[in-house]
This record gives sequence, C-alpha cells and structure tokens, in this order.
Amino acid sequence: MFDFLQHPQGNFIDASKLAVDSFELDQSDSFEKETQWLLVHLYYLCLKYLPNLTKYWWIDSKNRIKGPLVVWTEKYVRS
Repeated sequence: MFDFLQHPQGNFIDASKLAVDSFELDQSDSFEKETQWLLVHLYYLCLKYLPNLTKYWWIDSKNRIKGPLVVWTEKYVRS
C-alpha cells in the first residue's frame, strides 16, 4: 500500500485534496488518483476500526517508512 503512495524520493502523495474518511468510485480524474484515494481511505479505516492490528503492523514495519509515515498520518489522517 505505502509503496504505491510513496514517491521515488521518499515522500508520500499530497492527500490534502482527498476525502480521507470517504471514498466514491469513479470520482477521480485518473485510475492512479482513484487508487491513491482508495488506499488512503483503507489506511484511515484500518486506523479507525483495527487499531491494534495496525499497531502490530507498525511495530513490524521497516524503519525507512516509519518516519515519513508518521508525519504524513499526522498531517492528513484525522479521525
């Protein structure tokens, strides 16, 4: 999921124009934008409804993704 949401230089996509807490099929300009929106929404749902499972995933994840993901989550994902 985060490999798709991350740019080659290590930054994550700008999710400021995405409704993180909802998803509507066929509402984006391109397949790539729609896929990004869906993945961001799925991450939001994981944080909201599966917090323990998400926490265990976080503990097991690689360090290279943790720093940028913390900043990105604090900026775009609010419940």
